[in-house]
Amino acid sequence: MSNPPPQSQPEIIRRRAVFLLPGYDPAPPRRYREIYRSEAVRQAEITGRQVQLTAAERPAPFYGWQTRAVQNDSATQTEFWLLPWNDLVRNSMRAGVFGIYRIAGRTALSYIAGGAFLALLRLRWQPMLAVLFPLAILFGQLVVATVALRVGALLGGLTGLGMAAIMCYAAADWLRKQDNRFYTYYLLHLYAFVAHNAAQPQPELAQRMAALADAVQAALDDGVDEVLIVGHSLGAQIAVDVVGDMLRAGRLQGPGHVGVLTLGQVIPMMSFLPAAKQLRRNLNTLAASPRIFWLDVSSQADGGCFALADPVAVTGVAPPHAYGPKVISAAFAETVENAQGQRFFDRHFQYFRAFTHPENYDYFAITAGAKPLAARFEARNNSPQINQKTYSKQTDMADA
Repeated sequence: MSNPPPQSQPEIIRRRAVFLLPGYDPAPPRRYREIYRSEAVRQAEITGRQVQLTAAERPAPFYGWQTRAVQNDSATQTEFWLLPWNDLVRNSMRAGVFGIYRIAGRTALSYIAGGAFLALLRLRWQPMLAVLFPLAILFGQLVVATVALRVGALLGGLTGLGMAAIMCYAAADWLRKQDNRFYTYYLLHLYAFVAHNAAQPQPELAQRMAALADAVQAALDDGVDEVLIVGHSLGAQIAVDVVGDMLRAGRLQGPGHVGVLTLGQVIPMMSFLPAAKQLRRNLNTLAASPRIFWLDVSSQADGGCFALADPVAVTGVAPPHAYGPKVISAAFAETVENAQGQRFFDRHFQYFRAFTHPENYDYFAITAGAKPLAARFEARNNSPQINQKTYSKQTDMADA
């Protein structure tokens, strides 16, 4: 059951707690603090709004920092709590030259068998290149290896066959070691991780999600003016699961605002899978809650997300009356200088960076400024390009 919104909420945020959920990223959490530190300075040069950042200790498993922003003689203190799971990402990316083929085959079956692949392709083809590209690379690698082995055997017998096998393995291993340039293994591991965790998160991740839920409730109990849960990329799905579970458990009590901010989300990647019943239930629960203001931000220029797709509607689990999400475009092409010249993953991380024209979206104003998320965006309409058509046939939801 959804909690009703509190009767009285602060109009100016003096104390805020931001809970940040990165995506499928092996980078250490300090990277996100350093991005925030440097990009806040760049954004201040454009807007004039200064944000002071200092390090802060957090209990395990969290990593954190804090900011102080002053505007119109009003100071806003924000505590950042980042939930690291980069170690789980690294642990899931250990497949070797031969193991990656087993992972590729198993993952392809997961997406093809339930119709998710075709549904996702119809929804937006650009993110699906993330799986088609590495599959094509691996298939081409297999074809080349087969031809090389046959030629080696014909020309040199067993010796030639052995030499060809060694050369093929060396070439494949080189490609694996250059994955920070080609992302063949990374992209396959991403889709494999999603498929493996579709029914429920692995125990280590589930424990951290439970710790996050406790920390969110503790912040509300402590009287902060706003709790903001931010999920980027695959972290958006984790945010939905945590908040949905808390709503059904009768938590998220307290007078403070509660906001969910999803950035460059890839939620359909999991919600379209047959096993993802719990995620679909949480999407439905979150969308039906008047307690939560949910803002979804993406850009058509970001090829790594399902841009402007309402993740609840496209999954086919929208409640009769949905309070969220509000879906808006960050419009990188119009708001970021030289956006088209950015690399693929730079665009996917642009939501955390400074904008040349931040009038419509300013990550630093949202997370460190004096306005609640709801007050900042409640009068804003959905983007005209919003996609609310249902694409998935998998609409079963787990019991509450």
